[in-house]
Amino acid sequence: MKQHLFAIAIASALLALTGVQAMTKDEYRVACCAIEARYQGAKDRCDTLAEDAKDFCMVQAQQANAIARAELEQLYRPSPANARKVNEARTAAAALEIRIDASAAPVSAAADTCEHGKNAEHDMATTGFNINKG
Repeated sequence: MKQHLFAIAIASALLALTGVQAMTKDEYRVACCAIEARYQGAKDRCDTLAEDAKDFCMVQAQQANAIARAELEQLYRPSPANARKVNEARTAAAALEIRIDASAAPVSAAADTCEHGKNAEHDMATTGFNINKG
């Protein structure tokens, strides 16, 4: 992790020393509008979902927006601070994906167990075997 930050910091410093601006102000504004349009589109897609899926979708859209904005800022004004912000945004998004995967696993396991229980009940009902009879 520190190696990546160090490499980004060196690259940013070299770019700043060369005096080359990576992006003009007009390009920056156009990119901001494009990021905002993508974010609005993602939010609109999330609005079609229900409950928890919508919540997860909105958080993912916000994370993608944060990453895009941080990367844009790094392109427009390269600096170690902006490179750190890009890294932080990507790390937060990765942590979110891990949390989503971890929270989805118990739900799918519970759904499998529930489905297995339904199948067992159906089998018992069709065979006439009742487990509650003693």
